[in-house]
Amino acid sequence: MTAPRKIILFMESQQHGGAEQCLFDLCNSLRADGYDVLLMCNGQREFIGRIRQNLHPSIPVRSVFFFSANGLVNRILHSRLPESAKLLMRAGLFGFRYLFYLPNTLLFLIHLRGSRGSVLHLMNGGYPAAFSCHSAALAGRLAGAKKILFSVLNTPFARQVPLLDRLLDALTSRSVDLFLPDAKYLGEELRSLRGLPPEKIQVVYTAPRRPDARIGKLDSAEFRRENGVAGGDYLICDVAVFELVKGHRELVEAFAQFSKAVPASKLVLLGDGKTKAGIEELCRQAGVSERVIFAGFCPQETVRQWLCASDLFVCPSIREGLPYSLIEAMFAGLPVVSTSVGGIPELVEHEKNGLLVPPGDAGALAGAMLRMHDDPKLAARLGDSGKLRMKEEFSIQHMVRRIEELYEL
Repeated sequence: MTAPRKIILFMESQQHGGAEQCLFDLCNSLRADGYDVLLMCNGQREFIGRIRQNLHPSIPVRSVFFFSANGLVNRILHSRLPESAKLLMRAGLFGFRYLFYLPNTLLFLIHLRGSRGSVLHLMNGGYPAAFSCHSAALAGRLAGAKKILFSVLNTPFARQVPLLDRLLDALTSRSVDLFLPDAKYLGEELRSLRGLPPEKIQVVYTAPRRPDARIGKLDSAEFRRENGVAGGDYLICDVAVFELVKGHRELVEAFAQFSKAVPASKLVLLGDGKTKAGIEELCRQAGVSERVIFAGFCPQETVRQWLCASDLFVCPSIREGLPYSLIEAMFAGLPVVSTSVGGIPELVEHEKNGLLVPPGDAGALAGAMLRMHDDPKLAARLGDSGKLRMKEEFSIQHMVRRIEELYEL
């Protein structure tokens, strides 16, 4: 059988993280392979602009409208209401979201008109991550999509699934042909926690589009100087959206301990998000503000420059699927220290291609960071081993080839 040449990818997101970058890389790769790609997403003008920076100019981006509790919740969280009022309104809105299911299904049917014969690929981080995916899946089936795939790049949030969610899971499972978790761990979560049928679950590891090797020493040195990093500074890097589950608090606490032993050190945090202001305040309280660089949102090429200019990559997440930034860091040959959560142990093998520590343990994190600093031979060996594994098992060619096979009807 041959695969349809038109692929519609849908994403509901207001931020730029690993899941979003993986989607952009997939879009560009599919276009290069001759597919007719359309990206559908919500988002404000600034976010749409960031999307276009990461896509080939020939790939159309269609902004879609639907009802979303997430947008209302974000406005509430950033308002000046008392915290007690925020909690009550947030709980009420998340209960109210079930009323959006049928209206959103009708709206998606309008957005998907003319899509008969296409593949619809939903890619929204965790399952369901964005509640709109339930509606998009049903609408795709009603609109006559030939195949519907749902990529899952993060851990299901709730440990107890409400009855209404179980009903929607059942409806979504009937509409979706395949669920594509990016780790075996996630596949097991989808089966055991959400009750999705195992025959519809296919693990597809994610990978960066251009896993560039380290840039030249001269270029790295120049980049460091331009960004306030001295030649003798030991530079530690983390790339993540600022959310509680990303472990920034533990990383700052660990870095405060590390920097006492290694005064000539810097920490760079790439990304934006709702907890960023709190982490900046924590840095001030810990007395490390002058040593922590908040680089904000960076184009992917700049992210790679930071990775190539760094000495160590740290992933301190409390909850994860398979972090895209960790894969990129290992591709760049960086030694990595990470928490042992989610699908990360499928990627990082302790003492073989990185060091693993328990989540939420700033002391253990600081100890592993110090060990990498104090033993350059160990760091080099683990970095080289990680890079080799990435090339062998996590290349963009492997990911795209596997997804294109699954597109076939």
